[in-house]
Parts: sequence; C-alpha cells; structure tokens
Amino acid sequence: MYNIYTQELFSNIKALQIGTSLPNGLQTCIIVYADDILLLSPTLRNLQTLIDHCASFGKEHGLKFNQAKTKTQFVISGPTKIKSLTLTLNDCQISQQDTLTHLRFQWTKKKNHLCFIPKLLYGLELVDLTKSEMEYLDSQARACLKSLFNVSKRSKNDIHRLYSIPNVCSIIDERRLNLLRQLVLNESTKSYICFLLSTHTNVEFSFLDKCQRIIDLNDISFTETLFGKRHRIIQCFDQLPSDIFDKYNDYIQNWHVYDNRVAFKAMLEEHVIRARTGI
Repeated sequence: MYNIYTQELFSNIKALQIGTSLPNGLQTCIIVYADDILLLSPTLRNLQTLIDHCASFGKEHGLKFNQAKTKTQFVISGPTKIKSLTLTLNDCQISQQDTLTHLRFQWTKKKNHLCFIPKLLYGLELVDLTKSEMEYLDSQARACLKSLFNVSKRSKNDIHRLYSIPNVCSIIDERRLNLLRQLVLNESTKSYICFLLSTHTNVEFSFLDKCQRIIDLNDISFTETLFGKRHRIIQCFDQLPSDIFDKYNDYIQNWHVYDNRVAFKAMLEEHVIRARTGI
C-alpha cells in the first residue's frame, strides 16, 4: 500500500516540472528508495513547493513526514548570498546543513569537494608515474569536474583557476608528504624510516627520494616533517583577468537563473570545435 501511495506522489511531483532535470528532459526532482525521499530543485522557492506538495499529499493519504528525524534536512550546493536559510515542513523549520547523507551517498555544499578524486588517485603516492601518465590523470580529473557543470571536456580550464583547485601532481605530492608523516608518527615504522634517512640508503626515485625532492622544491622544513607537521603544497595559478573572473563569479552566484547557466557554459566552451554529425 505504501508503494502505491509513493508511486502516485512520485508522479505528481514530477508533473509539477519545477525541480531538477537532465538535458534530455528526464525529471530528477524526486528520488525514492523505500521510505527515503530525496527532493532536488534549482531554487529554494521551488524546493519549498515540493516539500509543501509532499506534506499535503501525506495529510490526504495518512502518510507522515517526520520533520524531527535527523534525515530530514537540506543542503545547498554552491555559494549563496541568502543567510539563515530555512525551509518549513508541518509548520516546523528545517535548517540548512553542510552535508546531506542519503543511502550512504554524501552531498556537500561545495562543488569542488568531490568523491571521484580520492578514487581516481587512490594509492598513487606509492607509484612511480611518468610525466605523460601524470598529464593523463590531470586531464581526466579536469574532465570529471567539467562534467559536473555540463560543459565539454575540451573547454577552457578556467574552473580550476576560478576555484584554485590544485592539479593532480600537487595532490599526489601532498599525499606523499602526508604518508611520510604517518610513517614517522607510527612507532612500528618510525625507527626504520629514520634508519634509512640516516644511512642515506634512499636510492634515486624511491619513495623517500621523491619526498626529499618535494621538500626541497617547496622549501619545506624536513625537520618539521619528521616531527609530524602536516604541510600543504601551494600551487601557483595563472590569475583570470578581473573582468572574466567577475563574469564567472556573477553567473555562479546566480546559478538558479537558467540564462546564467547557459552563459557560463558558453564562456567555457568558446572556440571548442564540435564533431560533425550526419552524412
């Protein structure tokens, strides 16, 4: 009986056509799994409308949406100028959260906090990568980020400069130093690492040799590293021209406006050569 009701709610919510959707017209505004319901909308006003529709449907059919549950929460993806954001369910306020967990998938308000980066680079701090392999990984990471904005993988790399997102090489170098830090802090491996360093047996291209090169290149204190201090690899970015940066920033700040999303994509995809289709 519950499934029959939720199927009707599912159809009614999609019929409103005020939530999120894919370019092919597929409605993604409501995701239902058992008694978990996830609502997605490009604007806060429309999200409140979806919530109100669910609440009204629940009252009509004897279904209760419990606003007191920890799962009843919402998260906004990307920056916003609106402060003290709240929504209402059953005359009770729901406050915005930094993260939202649904079926073990975690949504965050930061577009650049992405789960594919850890999987893409897992264990690579111990791998001896060639320059071409590193460049390939970097291009794949950029393509993944661009796909979140629905832009071509051949578009400009301005998103990384806009958000100061480090390249793959910097991320892996930072992971190598963090691994060295963990090995030094671990009582089981500390003495062995110190022995290798003291006897200068860290041969060229070994893990310790790579760490030494990273430390020297970034002017990091080796002593502080051995004492367990965490270091960040600072990558220098080519600054975007101020007028271009302001345009990008304005589009992102007003991402809920369809024309801004189109203009943002057009700026990034300028001069992208499209493949010809047809005979």
